[in-house]
Formats: sequence, C-alpha cells, structure tokens
Amino acid sequence: MIAIVISQSERIKELDSFIHDLQSKNISFVVICPSEKVLSPMFDRLNHPVIPYLSDSQFRKLNLQANIDLLRANVLLRLRQGSTLGVVIEKLVLAIFRTLRVLKSGVKRKKAPKSLISSSHIAEGSQWFSPHHSYLLRALNDLCSTAHIERIEVFDLQDLVSIQNDSGLEEIEIQLR
Repeated sequence: MIAIVISQSERIKELDSFIHDLQSKNISFVVICPSEKVLSPMFDRLNHPVIPYLSDSQFRKLNLQANIDLLRANVLLRLRQGSTLGVVIEKLVLAIFRTLRVLKSGVKRKKAPKSLISSSHIAEGSQWFSPHHSYLLRALNDLCSTAHIERIEVFDLQDLVSIQNDSGLEEIEIQLR
C-alpha cells in the first residue's frame, strides 16, 4: 500500500493524475491530507480511503489565513503594476492597517520584528516545522501501525522534511512528487 501525503490544495491536479495512474495499475493507496475538503474537486471519483489529520475548525483557520495571504498578494500585485500612484496607495493602506492594529490593541506601537521567524522561536541549527506537522506524523504513524506501507509519496517539500526526520518512519521509502 502507498500512503500519499498532500497538504496544499494547489497540487490537486498533480494528485489527480497520480491517482489515475495508480488506479490504472490496481495499486492500493490511502490519501492523507489536512481535511477531506482539500480533495472536494475529485472526492466523488476517489474510491480509496482518505485520512484527514486536522479537525474542521483547524482546517478552516488554516484555509482562512491562506486565503487572506493570497488576497493580500493579489492586491499588492495590482497596486505595484500601476504608476507611482499605486505605491502611494499601498503605503497609505498599510499605514491605515498599522494604525487600526494599534488602536485595537491599545498598546503603544512597537517596531516590527526583523524577520517573521526570529532566532528566539528556533534553536540554532534546527529547522522550523509547522505546528500541524505533529498531527500529520501522528496520522502516518497510526496508519503504519495498522497497515503495511511500502512507500510514502509526498507532494510538499515541507512535509518531506518532517517525515524524513521522524524516527518511526525510517524503514519506509519516501518519495517527493
């Protein structure tokens, strides 16, 4: 049996073609993903088990943040494609958001951190992992204890790093798609 790990909905088309190939070869597999909602475009054609490793509320929160980031990136892209007026509007909007955050929190404005992940969050020499990877590893270890897994196909590089570092999955072949 093959375990397929996918975390990002942007890779669904690649997953669909990979699953089609597996089904044509009559290879059994199980899909491990954050929620069954990730596979909703192809869920009706999928006749194999799907193991979600996040609760619905955790997935909604994660999906909402991803959609907000995508919207922000699209707005910034549109503003930066125009003339200098776009840059001025961007700075104005960011200043308004900063002011609203300060007013909402009621705290004096502090300087922004130099990076999103500071050295205080990560020990030197170690790697950063998403907090959701512990749920993924737990789901994979539970699956390995109940079924014989020949290999794990991973569609996201970040998942690959966390799976390779797990001591319980060392004897299983892991491939990146």
